[in-house]
Parts: sequence; structure tokens; C-alpha cells
Amino acid sequence: PFYKTKLNPAFNALYGIPGVAEVLSERLVTHIPLRTLEDVMNLTKQDLLEVKGIGPKLAENILKHIHN
Repeated sequence: PFYKTKLNPAFNALYGIPGVAEVLSERLVTHIPLRTLEDVMNLTKQDLLEVKGIGPKLAENILKHIHN
């Protein structure tokens, strides 16, 4: 599927974040959905908390990594 390929920059950007494995990256890009780096940069804590497997601490970690 598109979301698991190198053609999806959002999947690739998320997959490298500590605590975000392949399964969680897939959930993020399909649940929200995310297709571009701009989509990733526009994520909010609330967006992240709506995804199964992401709690407040991991949401903060993800936001910290994408905005640094």
C-alpha cells in the first residue's frame, strides 16, 4: 500500500522517531490520514492522542521530534 512505501514522506518521517515503530507509523498515516511532510508538521497533540497506542508522553515525544 502507498502508506508503507518510500513514496509517502509522512510515513518515512514518522518511522524514524524513537517510540514509533512501523505499525504505529502505519496507524498514523492511515487514521489521520497523512501524505506529506506538511501534514506531519501540522499534527496536534489531540490528533496524535486519537491514534490507538499513543498516549500523552509519546504524543509529546513525537511533536518534539517533528518540530526540531
